[in-house]
Amino acid sequence: IVQDARRAGRLLRLDDVFDFDPRAFLVNDSYAWSWATAVLLDGNPSYRRRFRELPRRATREEFDRRFEELFAGDGDQLREEWELFVATIEHGHDLKRTAIDFSPGEPLAKQDTTLSVAVDRGWQNSRLLLEAGETYQLKASGRYQVDDEPQIWWSEPGGVSIRYYNGQPLGMLLATVRPQETTPGEPNPFLHPIPVGLGIRLTPKSTGTLYLRINDSAGELDDNRGSVKVSIRRQP
Repeated sequence: IVQDARRAGRLLRLDDVFDFDPRAFLVNDSYAWSWATAVLLDGNPSYRRRFRELPRRATREEFDRRFEELFAGDGDQLREEWELFVATIEHGHDLKRTAIDFSPGEPLAKQDTTLSVAVDRGWQNSRLLLEAGETYQLKASGRYQVDDEPQIWWSEPGGVSIRYYNGQPLGMLLATVRPQETTPGEPNPFLHPIPVGLGIRLTPKSTGTLYLRINDSAGELDDNRGSVKVSIRRQP
């Protein structure tokens, strides 16, 4: 049901789900959206413990108040993870592997740095803060597994061009920059990835933290093995 809504451009906001009137549950769609919310909150390690406190407070007024207390500091982050989850939801969606670390990055301490990106996870925090208007050279290398059926599929950062996912080759290195200051209504950066492949010159429009991942379904990360080596250099 959520996938059908996505294809039709009818994705609901998290606030819309919490605003369901009891009469909304006369149709299956409301159950699907509520179930998706429960799956996200229970499956994501950042929210699970707090979410599991809530069933004891199932009366609506107390439940709503307690939910707001428990998740008061997670508004923007939870909204972003919800938008990403429902836009990419798949059978077998691995919420542990796709959980996002929202820690703010730090500016490059020197001219360049090198880091490793795991291929069996979703968006990964580079812990680097890229500055608006500055240009950075990203170069990637490595060979890694992106499938194991009917045999191992090997990929490099440019991806496997015999299979595509979301319009890009399977296994291609992707990047996005999450702005340091987020504004409600702005496009979710995780839904607008930048193809990196073997390399790219990146000039962020807003100062923010760099995130990296390979291109793959959230339901097919567990058969990936290896990592991508990424060098990041500030251009003079």
